[in-house]
Formats: sequence, C-alpha cells, structure tokens
Amino acid sequence: TDVQRVVRGHRVRLWSRKVIREVRSQRKMLTWEIFQTILSEVIDGDLLPELLVEIVTQIPAEAFAPYPEWMQDQIGAAEAVMSEVVDKMAREVVRDASREVIKQFLADEMLNKKALSKGRVDDLFLYCELEIVNPVI
Repeated sequence: TDVQRVVRGHRVRLWSRKVIREVRSQRKMLTWEIFQTILSEVIDGDLLPELLVEIVTQIPAEAFAPYPEWMQDQIGAAEAVMSEVVDKMAREVVRDASREVIKQFLADEMLNKKALSKGRVDDLFLYCELEIVNPVI
C-alpha cells in the first residue's frame, strides 16, 4: 500500500543520509590525501627541478651572455653621470634644508631677544613658540 511505501522510503532515506554523509566525508579525505601526495611529489620530487631545467635550456645562451663591450662602456658612462648628478642634487637638498633650519633658528632667537628685551613674555607668546614654532622646526 501507499503507507507502506512511504514508511519504507522514510527508513531508506534515514539510512541513506547517514551513508551519503560518510561517503562524502571519505571522498573529501581521499581527495585531500591525493592532493597532498601530488603536491609533495611536485615540490619535493623531480618534476619541479626538471621543469626549471627545461625552461632554462629553452632560453637562448645570448640572454645569459655578458653585455657587449660597447654597451658596457655606455652603461658605465650612464652610471657615472647618474652618480654625479645624484650626488650634486643630494648636496643641494641638504644644503637648502640646513639653510632653512638655520634661518628659522636665528629668527626664533631674534624673536626671543626682542621679547625678552621688551619684557613681553606672556603666556600666549610662550604657547605659540612651544606648540607652533618648535614642532615646525
């Protein structure tokens, strides 16, 4: 009857869910083991070194040869010019920065002398000097 079929189907479904879950779990574990085995063979085994050897041997020998003499001369001249230009530019930057620091210091000292000579050292002046001027320097 229909009721018996429904009951049998329910029993089969209860049994099959558990079995299907176990099979899926075993399949995942098996897949993971296969993946780990293949990965270890590729990295630790001969496949990766052989692949690298194959790639390197396919590249022409000219790619590994030293530059021709005329190109070595050009590269040497370019490096000499670059080092000289960079050296000059670095010196200019350092010189300009140190000039600015010295100017700022002398301006602060002059301002302090003026304030002290006039006797106008108030809280606002000290706050401006300590919190605004000094951090900028």
